[in-house]
Amino acid sequence: MKIFDIDGTFYKIMTELADLVILSVYWIIGCLPIITIGTSTSALYYVYGKKIRKEDPYITREFVKSYKSNFKQSIPITLILIALWVSAFFYSLIRTGPSAPLWVSMAVAGFVLFYAIEVTLISLYSTAILSRFELSVKNTFLLAFIFTHKHLVTSFIMLLSFLILVDLALMVPTVLIVAPALLAVIHSFLLNKVFNKNMELIVDDGQSAEEDDTPGIYAGWENAQEPEEEDKDFLKYI
Repeated sequence: MKIFDIDGTFYKIMTELADLVILSVYWIIGCLPIITIGTSTSALYYVYGKKIRKEDPYITREFVKSYKSNFKQSIPITLILIALWVSAFFYSLIRTGPSAPLWVSMAVAGFVLFYAIEVTLISLYSTAILSRFELSVKNTFLLAFIFTHKHLVTSFIMLLSFLILVDLALMVPTVLIVAPALLAVIHSFLLNKVFNKNMELIVDDGQSAEEDDTPGIYAGWENAQEPEEEDKDFLKYI
């Protein structure tokens, strides 16, 4: 039957499932030093970004390649993200006294929830950006912040899928064998569209602005005294 041929549906499905397991294991191993969580996550996004763009990557080679090339830059990003997550944890421990008005308790709870959501989304976006673009740490976080608030539907789907898979992994630990890579698949589909829509915002730090005609992240900011016609309204990019 053709379904069992090497080009058949069954073979393709099993190959993708095997890739999910293998890449999830690579991700777990790559995260073991803790400070390399960002490195490992960006490598995972790198492989699935190539798969989404139909570049047919060799998953092991591409994962290792991305891990090595992004290692140095990802460490400060990961340390900043860890600091944000630790602060989010301590904020979650905040408790108002029994005599505090209800609105105060609700305001504190709302702030903690908002902060946790922001940290989660910026973590997801920044590691994905790192996997595809060569930006400074500052520009990586700036772009992650912009994307978080510019593409609200995408951000919501990314957050929801993240929470669902984390919850499943906590209830059924064996889900962790596929959860990291499965999350990367879902996010890569969404992020590929986001990146393609915002190429005018992104100029790799290895390339000077003079060599590129795109406005870049800081369009209309640094040269406000002599703004170019097309860059007068930076809000159109946000």
